Amino acid sequence: MERFEIGKGESSHIAFVRIFKGADLIPAIKKAFLESGFLTAQISGAIGSMESVNYTFIGEGGKYRSPIVKKGFFELLCASGFISVASGDVEFHIHSVFADKNGAVFGGHLLENGNIVCATCELTLTEIKGVAIRKEFDEKSGFDLFKLKRFYKE
Repeated sequence: MERFEIGKGESSHIAFVRIFKGADLIPAIKKAFLESGFLTAQISGAIGSMESVNYTFIGEGGKYRSPIVKKGFFELLCASGFISVASGDVEFHIHSVFADKNGAVFGGHLLENGNIVCATCELTLTEIKGVAIRKEFDEKSGFDLFKLKRFYKE
């Protein structure tokens, strides 16, 4: 049985964000998002370089593995996800793909702290108007997932 919910909105404004060397990626994205004035946005087109990464991915049993921290120099090949303001908190869900110095590719679900930018990271935030999302526990999956909370109009 298919399970889904849909909130039809429209893309509106786009913000280009450049994050500088030494910044922690997720806190920087969250701050840029708040300064954009958006309530819900898609994160896309993220590329750059990193000197450390902190991520996880689903392992056996459908549960997130312990955090994986790697230090060194990595290319951020791609990152995408969603970010929203709900009840005053900024909630995000971002997946990323990296390459190490040998070109080996790895990635997964970015965690809050420890993703330090090496030279730069560039990305876009695309505002999603008409849809509000908030993370809530989903019993069927066992994860906190974005769920539609309300539709808003301006």
